[in-house]
Amino acid sequence: MGQRDMGTYAPPRQPIGPSVPVTEGSDALHSTEEIARAEEKIAEWREYLPEDCVKAMIQRGWHFSVQ
Repeated sequence: MGQRDMGTYAPPRQPIGPSVPVTEGSDALHSTEEIARAEEKIAEWREYLPEDCVKAMIQRGWHFSVQ
């Protein structure tokens, strides 16, 4: 093992909380109103965020969780 600095060694950070994967086809679990609201939110994000950020937010389901 490598040299430790004055006893300040800390293990790598681990995410906390549950991991909820978002899969394709999950729209069936949402109402038409929720889907319309999500589409509006995505269009708004695309006005000021880079596309890779928008894609990451969609992959994590934020378009349904943000009001």
